[in-house]
Amino acid sequence: MKILFCYHSQSGNTALACRALSQKLDSASWDFFDVAKGSLPDLHLHDLIGFASWTYYLALPPFFEEFLSRLPGQNGKPAFVFSTFGVMTGQVLVRMTKALTAKGFMVLDGYSLRVPESYPVYIAQGSHSLEAPTPQELTGFDNFAARMAGHLERIQSGAAPQPVKIKLDIFSRLIPPASPKKIRRDMGPLAVDSALCDGCGICRQVCLYDAIDSATPPVFLPENCKSCWACFSHCPQKAIYTGKVRGQGHYPQPAEVLTAKLTI
Repeated sequence: MKILFCYHSQSGNTALACRALSQKLDSASWDFFDVAKGSLPDLHLHDLIGFASWTYYLALPPFFEEFLSRLPGQNGKPAFVFSTFGVMTGQVLVRMTKALTAKGFMVLDGYSLRVPESYPVYIAQGSHSLEAPTPQELTGFDNFAARMAGHLERIQSGAAPQPVKIKLDIFSRLIPPASPKKIRRDMGPLAVDSALCDGCGICRQVCLYDAIDSATPPVFLPENCKSCWACFSHCPQKAIYTGKVRGQGHYPQPAEVLTAKLTI
């Protein structure tokens, strides 16, 4: 059984969780594809395709949505969906399922795992959620892995798949994802402290939306920016700031407590 896991991970939380899931299902052979590479993977070489993303303002990151839109049509290819979140699960799994079903995938299952917060504004306000995932949430993750093991057994035996219906929780039904205008307004204009910037170019490397030009210090292009905070969190000099947060709130890689919890 060969599984391909296509993931989008800005802070590393999602990538870490994907690896943890693969370790729980080590009877299968796993390959991992980072969608930030910009190309498309060859789906014909695998029996099951996983799709994973972090939660972007209660919805899918625009880059990951665009990746899903470019996938070739399928004829019932088995798939599963997975996400990580800090505060609320949002509509990530449902939107992924809808996009993949439209492409001809058969989505068997899905799960959202709470992880430490990576949104700089919340971190700066003291809401880092380093306790996530709790023992109860880790048990839910284990239960998802057990369900996936059952799906794998059915696929290997040639039995008909039994998809699990993926639903929105009550809060995600009541609170819709933020609009692009609100997202930009809440972030505010990006700026850079030229006294701190050393011209390393990492901000341009991590930006998937061509929203930073090649000047030193960098100049931000608001018409392209999707307010993903990648440039802010990954700046090693902490030179990038907004009107809401400066010099704090960065989350460039998984917290040590999360790595410890998800390492088998």
